Amino acid sequence: MRRLLPVLLGLSILGLTLFPVRPVVAAHFLYPAYVTRYPQPTLNLAVPYHRQQHTLSCEVASLRMLFLHRGRDITENDLIVNMATGPMGSDPGLVFVGDINGRQMTTGYGIDWDGLTHVAGVYQTSEAFHGRNLHFLIDRLHDGNPVIVWGSVYRSPRNVSWVTPEGKYVHAVSGEHTWVVTGYAGPRQAPTHIFTLDPIYGRRVFRTGDFLKNWAFYRNSGMFLKS
Repeated sequence: MRRLLPVLLGLSILGLTLFPVRPVVAAHFLYPAYVTRYPQPTLNLAVPYHRQQHTLSCEVASLRMLFLHRGRDITENDLIVNMATGPMGSDPGLVFVGDINGRQMTTGYGIDWDGLTHVAGVYQTSEAFHGRNLHFLIDRLHDGNPVIVWGSVYRSPRNVSWVTPEGKYVHAVSGEHTWVVTGYAGPRQAPTHIFTLDPIYGRRVFRTGDFLKNWAFYRNSGMFLKS
């Protein structure tokens, strides 16, 4: 979710982002390891790309991509208007914690899968999940549903968990971020690579092991729109 370093995401013509043939390598050694040569995808859904418009708006930017995939042009601001907010230390399962234009873990944080599902529900039925495995993701892709997953922009984030004023424990790590999973390469039962869209950096393709390590930081959580 944090903006790390400015990178070229592609050329923009009439509002459509055109990715270069080779992805731009982010000059940040802490970012999760990804590949710079794309394997042939077994399945890769045609999800329009949208870059986040606020410092900490990765979740609503990711949700916008899901709606664009459904042919619905719902803006970040539309989604933000329908998103409850709360101060630092609040429950991200209910509200966006802190300032969406703030600095992560100082004046802002984000919202989790349950909270984002509430926002999506204003427009369409959606489903949040927690503790699922890779096969669950792949099955959703074969259903035609891209999936938002939670992780960290850091390879080795630190624990920044807290307890809300109501006494709820909130598991969190530094660099909280979301990606839209769009496809995979390799056999369906044993994918070798996972295709994603990062609302900061654009297309990112991860080796499956690297993807699973990052996804595990938030205990394999995410959400998707239901047909």
